Amino acid sequence: MNKAFIYQGPHEVHASWAKAVKAKPIYFRLINASLIKTVERKSRIMRASLRSLTRSIFKIIPKSDVVLSEDLAPLPESLILRRKDGKVILIAAAPFFGGLKTSSKVSFSFKNSVLNLLKNLLNIKPSTREELLNLLLKVNGVIAVSNMLKKDLESYVKCPIKVVYPYANVDRFLKFKSDLNSFNIVFAGVLDFYKGVDLLLNSFKKVKKEFKKAKLFILGDGPLRNWILKQKIEGIYAPGYTYKPEEYFRKCCIYVHPARYEAFGVAVIEAMCTGLIPIVTIKNGVKEIVENVSNELIVEPDKLSDKIIEVLSLSTEAKEDLSRKAKEEAKKCTKELSIRKFIKAFNELIN
Repeated sequence: MNKAFIYQGPHEVHASWAKAVKAKPIYFRLINASLIKTVERKSRIMRASLRSLTRSIFKIIPKSDVVLSEDLAPLPESLILRRKDGKVILIAAAPFFGGLKTSSKVSFSFKNSVLNLLKNLLNIKPSTREELLNLLLKVNGVIAVSNMLKKDLESYVKCPIKVVYPYANVDRFLKFKSDLNSFNIVFAGVLDFYKGVDLLLNSFKKVKKEFKKAKLFILGDGPLRNWILKQKIEGIYAPGYTYKPEEYFRKCCIYVHPARYEAFGVAVIEAMCTGLIPIVTIKNGVKEIVENVSNELIVEPDKLSDKIIEVLSLSTEAKEDLSRKAKEEAKKCTKELSIRKFIKAFNELIN
């Protein structure tokens, strides 16, 4: 059986999954070069031309029995590459899927910056919600990264949906230990609107009034980093992207993931491996792991500050109990288990 993996990144987890099922990797723009990516991002005309060219080439190259599409961006190319009687399996992991319910266009309907994010993220940019939904109807199977995402997709696809959680680098982060005696908080991820970093800043202002020694480390890069720095809020540090987030994890007591919508936040699992107490918003698929630590750690976005203050106010014994449970749950999110479950789900969808 001929298998192809049409990717846009790829994400490390997705690449490992594809390799495990022996799917040949093909970049959805054919030539995976940084210069081409830069030109494509900055020029809509170039993006449209490149998109048209690559899809024309996809039409004449040998077709595959099974095509694995890494989210929505490569879906048109994946459908082109599928044999007449073949199958397209979609890896659903992008934050975009949460916007299907609420908008007639491809956006979260929060504000324009989100639309710009999605345009850059997807590249395909169907002009209407209906065009996008038509693409989804042509998919033969979906592997979603959380049950939350599966539930959101069930109304928009007619194919089976399996759930496989991504894995974290468990062994790497288990070597480190968080500081439960500190009043420090940390977040790691893309600094953008859908991640809710603006919500985190507002929440921290309230926390700072209760805990004068509190610090907030915002790790990562993105369009909101300069905005964060311009706020000049005492106790907030935004050092940019780091290859060693564990150096900050070990200084903190709490990991907060304030996403407005996220299919699954792997960084939460990495943080839990170090014993950080996780606080996540209700629209984050990783809540399905966090709920095994405590349902009380899953909150609405406007309750973040209250929950942070509550956790920082806990006794040492209570913090240690949550930390231990967090580490135990995170230890289960191994690469081996994730790949094994992906292979099983993939084979069930194609057979």
